[in-house]
Amino acid sequence: MIDPNQPNKIACGFLGYTRPVLTQLQANLITPGLNVRPEGGGRLLLQCPDLDGFANPANPAPVDSYIGEEMHKRLRKLFNNMEMAQLERIAVGQRSRPADGLPGLGYISAKRRIYLMVTHSGMTLGPLIGRLCAEEILHDRRSSLLSDFSPERLLGKTAKDFPAFATLHFPAAQ
Repeated sequence: MIDPNQPNKIACGFLGYTRPVLTQLQANLITPGLNVRPEGGGRLLLQCPDLDGFANPANPAPVDSYIGEEMHKRLRKLFNNMEMAQLERIAVGQRSRPADGLPGLGYISAKRRIYLMVTHSGMTLGPLIGRLCAEEILHDRRSSLLSDFSPERLLGKTAKDFPAFATLHFPAAQ
């Protein structure tokens, strides 16, 4: 697994929580500059993926920081009724992601006692992953769609064993 305590955009990202606002948003909204999802109680959850390179779990951004101001600016640009919206807080979300960047899905040993499901793609792939893994667990049928994602490829290794992914996503400057 990657280390989610490291300050880099692969391991973590900023999550802005608004105070309750007047909106009827009922689905996730993914745009080039801002991702928005309803958070309950009239609140919205905001993410600006291009700003995640500044995210550091040891140092969350205050709401009046550049990160907060940028989130608010993008929210106002996206919705014409968000001028009075306020950020309640900004958290640093830490991602659960295998070190090679791919999901880990399947039994971790031949004894078939522990089934692992770990991925950062849960929001988009969750329904499919859930169905395919349930078929394997309940009916002993492993889909060919899961063949590249066996957790066995991860066992006994560390993030350093996956230099191609690390080189692509963890530049030395970070």
